[in-house]
Amino acid sequence: MTDVWSLGGCRIEYKEENAAVALLWESHCHASYEAIAVLEGDITLALEGSSYRLSAGECALISPLAYHTVAANRQGLYRRVTAQIDASAVPLPLRERLGAGQGISVFPFAQAAALRDAYLSKDRAFYAPLAESVLVSLMYASLESRAVGGAESTDGALRRILSYIDRHLCEPIALADIAADAALCASSVCHLFSEKMKISPKRYIISKKLALADKKITEGMPPTEAALFVGYEDYSNFYRAFRRAFGKSPSQQRPLEKTKTRN
Repeated sequence: MTDVWSLGGCRIEYKEENAAVALLWESHCHASYEAIAVLEGDITLALEGSSYRLSAGECALISPLAYHTVAANRQGLYRRVTAQIDASAVPLPLRERLGAGQGISVFPFAQAAALRDAYLSKDRAFYAPLAESVLVSLMYASLESRAVGGAESTDGALRRILSYIDRHLCEPIALADIAADAALCASSVCHLFSEKMKISPKRYIISKKLALADKKITEGMPPTEAALFVGYEDYSNFYRAFRRAFGKSPSQQRPLEKTKTRN
């Protein structure tokens, strides 16, 4: 079973499935924070070249624009709650702390079951405040935790490449320039991405650019300006790529209302 609950600036999904193959989700990158809480099962989360393992009762909070893939470690039943949380839905004091943090934190989070119960309730309007409070608690738990190292740490050359791409994300990025900065040949860069990131450098760069453009549009930037901001000089190319990635046109991605800070 799978369905989506839109709650203010959050998109909550509770899902049950039997994993017959390793990959549970395609690799992706979001403009929002993403929380993944495992209720049953055992997964490995690969993020920007590093791996993190989560079992039942653990949660990961992933920062915006962090590219990641989730894989099942065994066949069988998986139950999880996934929430995409727009920055505008995060209280300002939390947003400032989270913005200074790492790309991911992994931590125990027993309240994930409350999110599941709220999601499965027939009276979602009644349980919406509970779901919102649980998501805020999750973020506080993330700040209080320490990022957990996984089975595989980022390769030094890959770390340099990813840093170069992040620094130049708003510009045209050529494979030759990436290779030159990392003191590698182009084929070595492609091989490194294939092995560690499970994606080509070109697809990775496009995914990151589109996620950044999506973030800017939700913050209020006009789509044409967002396209130029991430290095697309031809808006028609940007439009087609955005629609393929998100299933909607850039103009359909409306800016989200800002959440008022409570005193």
